[in-house]
Amino acid sequence: MRTVFSLHLLLFVSLAASMPVAGQDFPSFVAKAKSIVEAKDSKLKLVLRDEREKEASYIWNFERGPEVPGIRLYIFYGASKQEAAERMHSVIDFLPVGPRRAPDGPGDEAYISTGLRTTSVRFRKSNVYVDVSAPSTEMAKDIAKKIAELVPGK
Repeated sequence: MRTVFSLHLLLFVSLAASMPVAGQDFPSFVAKAKSIVEAKDSKLKLVLRDEREKEASYIWNFERGPEVPGIRLYIFYGASKQEAAERMHSVIDFLPVGPRRAPDGPGDEAYISTGLRTTSVRFRKSNVYVDVSAPSTEMAKDIAKKIAELVPGK
């Protein structure tokens, strides 16, 4: 009986230890994503930071005046792929003009939209949804691609 209990306890502890816990991974993921953005230009200045349990929003401005748009980054770390997909589609469905699908985009599902002075890349990979806006298409795609590489999986 004691041996059976010990085996069950060992099994429970090893299963619990091997399960990914989004809350523990999120701060390090966000720190790496912020580093990717900040490596783009030494003149970027973080002007907005809103960090919550499962999501984070950041805005950086270039010190080049208001005519040069900055970089915006939003990360949602869902408990499941479905939760991340629902968050992404709730944002996309809210937009007055929907973005177009980006079949060659990062992650499992990606969309891109280009405005007058910015390009936004929205993607979901596994349980993570990311929205990046930057002053050029190349910059937005590059940031999105590098952040997507941080997400384990496909």
